[in-house]
Amino acid sequence: MLALVCASRVLDFALRMGIVPFFPELAQRFGVSYAGVGGLFSAFFIGYAALQIPFGWAADRWPENRLVSLGLLGLGAGAAAFLAADTWQAASAARLIMGAATAAMAVPGIRLAATAYPSERRGHAVAVVEAAIGATNLLALSGFPLLARWVSVDTLVLVPAAACVPLAAAFWWVRSPGQVGRRSPAPAAPPAPEAGPATSLRQVLALFLLGFLGLMTINGYTGWAPTYLREGLGYAPPAAAAVMAAALAIYVPAAYVSGAISDRLGRRIPLINAGSAALMAAFLGMAFAGGGPALVYLGALLYGIGAGGSMPALIAFSTEALGPRRAGLSTGLMQVAAQAGAAAAGVVFGAVVDWTGEFSGVWWLGAALLAVRIVSSRLAVEGGP
Repeated sequence: MLALVCASRVLDFALRMGIVPFFPELAQRFGVSYAGVGGLFSAFFIGYAALQIPFGWAADRWPENRLVSLGLLGLGAGAAAFLAADTWQAASAARLIMGAATAAMAVPGIRLAATAYPSERRGHAVAVVEAAIGATNLLALSGFPLLARWVSVDTLVLVPAAACVPLAAAFWWVRSPGQVGRRSPAPAAPPAPEAGPATSLRQVLALFLLGFLGLMTINGYTGWAPTYLREGLGYAPPAAAAVMAAALAIYVPAAYVSGAISDRLGRRIPLINAGSAALMAAFLGMAFAGGGPALVYLGALLYGIGAGGSMPALIAFSTEALGPRRAGLSTGLMQVAAQAGAAAAGVVFGAVVDWTGEFSGVWWLGAALLAVRIVSSRLAVEGGP
């Protein structure tokens, strides 16, 4: 089942992030500014955020594998609609549908990957999924620009869209650990108590701020670094792809190591904060990228360490924050905030570029938001199942 969850995230992120290397081409195709292209990118995350809590609630009650199956079919259909779109409005609506469908996959998939394992292995399970996501981002942000020399951009969308159908069928018929667990639970230690009202409020605030600020900055970097390298620093597409390859190649081992360390420590917040600090340094590296390629590549490596190091711990914390019986709901709450932040990354950072006429504001704003994220972690109360 973990392999199927990884496969679903591969298709999700190939379609989610695959348009990023082609922002300049999309701006020309639809006749919009960078803020308009950012809105197109963000439409996915608006649809994604809108349905996180409903599907988080559903994942606590219905078979997760069936929800993921339906989400995959919706994702493939939305991608096909995106290919057929001939206006910015139609393309944005298609991206909105893709995001809404992905919400049906994300929280149930996270629940499958995390709660099917005991707490001491939960970070490891989430890290495997995050490593698959990192590898897919590497393909989308670095591989797609190279593949576009030989195949059309439409083909790069069509292939993962078509692959959603057989994977949906596999999810539909494979019985999930959640179903087995609900019918014949294995002997276990007494469950951890549910969070009380005061603790729940702190946890919800912590989940919101950690998720929102985390995904806003992570997506701000991956969304705007390729365009900055091409349009701001004059990198050729292959050279820009090489920088993103460096960032995302380190993401994969960083995610795995972070998950293992958080399991060993029995705590998630220290890893989240360490990742935020590395991300802040990455943004500052891009702010001073005019100093030469060494700073560009150093920032890219720090991005991979920071993003890969913090995400498994954040997801594991979200499954534990409100107790085991509300794992789907708490994960959904964090995902709503995270995807709202991801949506803001496209619109806000794109507007900064349009208003100032340069990219430096993106990097200074991102560094400031990460400082706020570190401070906000003090709201979190560690402890879970």
